[in-house]
Amino acid sequence: MAMSSSTANWHWKTKHVSGWAKEWFTSELAGASKQDGSDTITVERLIGVDGDVEIGQRKSKLITIYDCRITLTWSAEGADNTTIKGTIVIPEVSHENTIDGASDYTYSTTSSTGDSKQIGALLARVKYLLPPLLEERFRAFPQALLDTHGKDITVVVASEGNTPSGSGTVTPARVPPTTAKSSTVPSGSTTAKTSGVINTATVKVSSRFMASAEDLWGLFTDENKISMWSRAPA
Repeated sequence: MAMSSSTANWHWKTKHVSGWAKEWFTSELAGASKQDGSDTITVERLIGVDGDVEIGQRKSKLITIYDCRITLTWSAEGADNTTIKGTIVIPEVSHENTIDGASDYTYSTTSSTGDSKQIGALLARVKYLLPPLLEERFRAFPQALLDTHGKDITVVVASEGNTPSGSGTVTPARVPPTTAKSSTVPSGSTTAKTSGVINTATVKVSSRFMASAEDLWGLFTDENKISMWSRAPA
């Protein structure tokens, strides 16, 4: 008997995708920019992604499991052609603060350019504008993880016509509606009726002991006779 999709996807399975995650963050974060008035902030490149990224499945549901430390370089240009560069570190990008909202993102932003009033003002703008730009990408990561790798650990039973959904549950294939067909009987026609004859008989069965009460009593109580019907020692 073929195993159902719900049974096949019930037990815990995981897939490690840390390498893919680094490629995704590099593609999505490097080059991202934000312009606000005369200020332009750009993410230059991804320096590193430290941590583990997995996708898991249990009870037919897909789960994203990740906790990463991300380090980026950035540049900013403001009024009067003021230009600065620096580094931003996000200690925790995880399922907990992206999906569950259990904690807020924290940022450590530093400038590698000198110190002046104009540079300080532009650095303050970077600290204000860069986090929302990054968090927009962070929120897109879990769904990209599900879409790319969910099918690799979801068992689809072809006979059921099911496909895995983004949440990890198995979605039944849509069955097209059918139109009921009606049949009509022409007027004046007759419906043939069949009748059958069922033979029946009454059977009576009776039985009785062909022995006296004294003989029966002895058969059940005399240890010399018990072995005759019990096939075991008395």
